[in-house]
Amino acid sequence: MSLLLVPGLLGCSGSLSNQIFYEDAAFLGAMPTYEELALAYPGAEDRTGDEALYYGIAADSLDGFAQYTQLFTSVADTARLVAPTLRADDARVWGPGAWDVYPGTYLRLEVSRTTTHDLYVYEFQASEFPDGPWTGFVAGTTWYDEDGVESGTLSWDQSELDEAIEVGGSGTYDVDYVLGETTSVSMRADRLVFDGGESQSSEAWLDVAEDASGTYEFHFAFDTNPGEGRPRDELVEALTQWDAVGFGRVDALIDGGDTPYPGLVFTQCWSDNGALTFQGDSEGVLETEGDETSCTFQALEPNDR
Repeated sequence: MSLLLVPGLLGCSGSLSNQIFYEDAAFLGAMPTYEELALAYPGAEDRTGDEALYYGIAADSLDGFAQYTQLFTSVADTARLVAPTLRADDARVWGPGAWDVYPGTYLRLEVSRTTTHDLYVYEFQASEFPDGPWTGFVAGTTWYDEDGVESGTLSWDQSELDEAIEVGGSGTYDVDYVLGETTSVSMRADRLVFDGGESQSSEAWLDVAEDASGTYEFHFAFDTNPGEGRPRDELVEALTQWDAVGFGRVDALIDGGDTPYPGLVFTQCWSDNGALTFQGDSEGVLETEGDETSCTFQALEPNDR
């Protein structure tokens, strides 16, 4: 396998230069872009603040995922602006180059693929020195089916990044995705904390169609019964549905911890601007508001997406 240094390409013919350009783009294209993964709740940019609780949770959660996506894609975008420093038939290396986000640190990217060009593997590495040693902190895999539909996984390891360049924080953030007519994403945060922040552990599954309608299943720990003895978090499994303009519904199962109502299901429905149209629960703990028949959606079971 021959390796070509970038300076040696200056004398390439036009056709070879074009081929190299498209090949480089194929390697970079294996990394998802912000536009592909940053999914927003329809109409959330016009929120008024007077909204149903779980409408706000859904909109905030999607916005939070978009911020995590930007964190990853901003790193990937540094490679999109420059030529590779090393080329092989089925591999590329970008960098090392200065990482402006953390002055005085350096980034490096390695991408390889199978000879059939349907599977790509990449890793971002960081170091305090331009010559390494290098520590991988983002790992990803992308593959394409026979119809060209892209699927992938990526993992951000804050602990490894902190070990490499001492930025603080720890934990991991993992994403699986499919980019088809419906974009499907699953996310897992495992004791994730950035410098000065709070630890987060949660799981979420998100499906968004081309018309922006979607479902969002979110599992998280939360103390729903504060002030009753020693604080104990309950497990909340919330399944949200919404249509293309934002009318939505959530059914949240609350269990575990010290809740006096294990297995309670809390339901809210809202209009396209997030205003509450119905609220109730399976045990009659809270006063019912509105009429459930006005809800745009029927209840779904968790994982019945």
